[in-house]
Amino acid sequence: MWFVAPLYLKGLVQKLIFTILVLTCTLADATAQIPPGSVIIGEFRIEGNNRTKDHIITREIPFRTGDTLSLEALYKRMRKAEENIYNTRLFKSVSVLPGSLESGALTILIKLVERWYTYPFPYIELADRSFNVWLHEYNASFDRLSYGIRFIQENLSGRNDNLEIKATMGFNHQVNVLYTSPYLSRAMQSRMRFEGGTLYSREIPYATGTDNKQLYYQGTRMNWRQWFLSAGYLIRKGINKKEWITFRIDDISLADTITTLNPAFFYGNPRHQVIPALSYKLRYDDADNIIYPLKGYNYEFNLKKQGVGWSGDVNSLRISALANYFHPLGNDWFASIGLSGGITLPFDQPYYNTKAIGYEKDVIRGYEDYLIDGHAFVIGRSDLKKRFYHFDIPTPIQAGGLNNIPFTFYAKVFSDVGHSWSNHTSQLGNRWLWGGGIGLDIVTIYDICLSINFSINSQGKKGVYFHKTP
Repeated sequence: MWFVAPLYLKGLVQKLIFTILVLTCTLADATAQIPPGSVIIGEFRIEGNNRTKDHIITREIPFRTGDTLSLEALYKRMRKAEENIYNTRLFKSVSVLPGSLESGALTILIKLVERWYTYPFPYIELADRSFNVWLHEYNASFDRLSYGIRFIQENLSGRNDNLEIKATMGFNHQVNVLYTSPYLSRAMQSRMRFEGGTLYSREIPYATGTDNKQLYYQGTRMNWRQWFLSAGYLIRKGINKKEWITFRIDDISLADTITTLNPAFFYGNPRHQVIPALSYKLRYDDADNIIYPLKGYNYEFNLKKQGVGWSGDVNSLRISALANYFHPLGNDWFASIGLSGGITLPFDQPYYNTKAIGYEKDVIRGYEDYLIDGHAFVIGRSDLKKRFYHFDIPTPIQAGGLNNIPFTFYAKVFSDVGHSWSNHTSQLGNRWLWGGGIGLDIVTIYDICLSINFSINSQGKKGVYFHKTP
């Protein structure tokens, strides 16, 4: 007996339908020797994985052939299997469905639409740390753009291995190669990650002013010259937890001017440093979507040792962590809270190692234009959002699930608070800061999210800020 269950079963009525359908299959086979209200799991039948190997998919399923599960447990694990497979970021859509009863066991159908995996395209990169800085401080000057080509080959062999090559000219000259290997054994618990590259820039971000704005030195030649190599080992014994151990070495040479502009940019030799670093990262992710989560939680712990000593030159021990919780409130309302922070030891560090608030993802919304350096920081974030509109735009492209481009809109209010502790005096350092406002999140194909925020901060400054993930 064959049937097709709904793609997403929601509510008590749909769960009841699911139960009736599976029970019908169970009762239809008199040879099934199972406890009442349970089913035996049969084989997995996978459709749509034209490139991806079967074992990459079945690894993400939290049950196995031969398991005996209650109907309620099967329902929950099928939904979790959909989330896990989708979070590999190999598929545009995933559907895990009950199939037919064969020899007393229930076949599980897995219907997939693979993403587009090959991206050779022209590439433009900002010289600044964010779009907001480029827009607000440099009036979106084209002179601060680097341009070139970026080639991405995801799922290279069908085993979720990835290759990325980037080469740019213009403001910065950069070459970068990144490769993530397939799983190294049949147990599928470990992988390797290799990266290397060079960066030549006309600009040195040599200090942060007392107004918490970045200070730059720019000349006619390449004043920042850097190459780096890294090798990482990924451990993933289960589904939700990942661990990384990474060794990286950086070789950075700066123009002679740095000795005058900021002799404390590096301790030791201010013009040239070779910096070895060993880092450990633990991340646990039990959310419905790892890119734009609406339900679940995640947390992360990072430990990084730079240099071979404890003080002098570029030696530091940095400890950082984050945690987030996402909760659906019903009627397309969603809430989330998050906490992140870090500390660098010893507290006396060269400027190169004083990054705190304003770098990468450690931002208080409303303070995107500022850098708040320090040896320790903490940030708390909260969001309340409403999903209010969705539509699809059809396209003539059939491959990669690109036949339609979805757009989902979320209106939100948000509030952030943070503090940075520093040995140096600045307007925003060593004090509690608040930023909040309203915003719009636009989520589209492959979970790309554009956020447009109208924010106000503790100093009364208002502004419109843009963010993109991933």
